[in-house]
Amino acid sequence: MKAHQRLIREAHADEPSLFGAWWEKIDRNLGSAKAREIDTATASAVILKYEWLGTMPQAVKRCFGLFFSGNIAGALVFAEKPGSNLSSDKTSIVPADAWYLARGACVHWAHEHSATWFISKVCRDFLATPNCCVLAYSDPSAGEIGTIYQALNWKYIGVSAGGPTAATVDGKLITLRSFQRDRKYSVGKSIKEVREAFAGKDVQAVGRKGRYVGVYGTRKYKKEMESRFAPHVLPYPKR
Repeated sequence: MKAHQRLIREAHADEPSLFGAWWEKIDRNLGSAKAREIDTATASAVILKYEWLGTMPQAVKRCFGLFFSGNIAGALVFAEKPGSNLSSDKTSIVPADAWYLARGACVHWAHEHSATWFISKVCRDFLATPNCCVLAYSDPSAGEIGTIYQALNWKYIGVSAGGPTAATVDGKLITLRSFQRDRKYSVGKSIKEVREAFAGKDVQAVGRKGRYVGVYGTRKYKKEMESRFAPHVLPYPKR
């Protein structure tokens, strides 16, 4: 099983280009890669095309771009975290000042290890002033288990609280929120109500997102955060 985002990159790689495979002439070694802060419009050009959700988050805080020879090859978008887990929830195990990595994607021609290099570079050199925690999610509805965050040695602290957030109906993914919002799905938000509304169809619940936390900064800060997360750290999920 492949993550949806990888399938998106593969689809774009197969698209014909008016200028041919122009990226093959670019130095794509990570030793020559650059990361810098960019504006929302520049980030959205990558995110809307390559990120599986196909949307930008609300309340964007900072955006960063990955570049090879001046050509943008990836984008990271940090935003305000809606709901619990950060400043709005004082009981959360995640620090209130943690950064929330809401979106991230690389283009199809980027170096195969671009994502891990890019995230690590941004967290160390731009966000850790001098310390920071970064919260990110892996979405099972996108076929994700957090492979990149595992490669970065981030802590896996399990799924967010609550029941399923989406369902597949004969293979089509529909978020449970849309069952209330969209007129064509005039049913409730529980899996039971969805199954009743689509009797005779194959309805499968999609689990909640997995949570990963990365810690960057001084040795003292890392030790403090390791102690904080230790009771909640779980083995990495596997495919």
